[in-house]
Amino acid sequence: MDAFSATPLCPSPIELQLDQIAFHAPDLIVTASARRRVVACPLCGHASKRIHSHYQRTLADRPWHGLRVRIDLRVRRFFCDMPGCRRCIFTERLPHTATAYARRTARASSALDAIAAALGGRAGARLAQALGIAVSPSTALAGLMKRPRQSEAPAPPRVVGIDDWAQKKGTRYGTIVVDLERHQVIDVLPDREPETVATWLAAHPTIEFISRDRASGYADAAMQGAPRAIQIADRFHLLRNLTEAAQRAVERHHARSRDIALETSTTNLETRTRASIAK
Repeated sequence: MDAFSATPLCPSPIELQLDQIAFHAPDLIVTASARRRVVACPLCGHASKRIHSHYQRTLADRPWHGLRVRIDLRVRRFFCDMPGCRRCIFTERLPHTATAYARRTARASSALDAIAAALGGRAGARLAQALGIAVSPSTALAGLMKRPRQSEAPAPPRVVGIDDWAQKKGTRYGTIVVDLERHQVIDVLPDREPETVATWLAAHPTIEFISRDRASGYADAAMQGAPRAIQIADRFHLLRNLTEAAQRAVERHHARSRDIALETSTTNLETRTRASIAK
């Protein structure tokens, strides 16, 4: 096996040595230690063998057969003997295992980013927790925010989403424009005025589909700035419409619903009473 090839319980055999595996419900705890004999200083690149001290690092890894995996890693600090280097003591880096200061392995972070990119924050967090990766919606999205942006110029947007964006909740709002094919934010406009949005849309004539909320201002802006584009109500607002319609229907028949509930309750009580007397 290639030294760089990961195993189910070892993210990088060339960097780590597995020492012990223990099960403490619901976690599988893997104890490991760094194994390289020579480590380069991250500042000057000078190779060092002289160990200063050790410390413990805890990393969450990808689940294994439904079990959460935690790696208790023993990492070393080294002396840098290069004259003039400001980093007299440095911590060894494990680039194939995890980035500096990370609380998850690189492969666990990649899996979480893929889930968040496909499902978003809340739904992605629920799926990740079901798979054994404990994460909040904001943390799931934070990994996507840290991704480096592509250096090449992206293709002109074709399918965009437009919605409110709270720059300061309850005080200042703008408009966020998202490329729904690439799952990337294109622009954040300073306000929610139809003229501002229409001007932006007119400057991007390649747009064919606009997914928006129910605000009439955004509908007017789309008609003015991109009259040929097809306007689509997004899934959130479709469900919101359905919920409000169902609520209005129930409210119209509230009195009848209450009478039915009382009749059903009375009938059930009489049935239980007769059954009790029969016994």
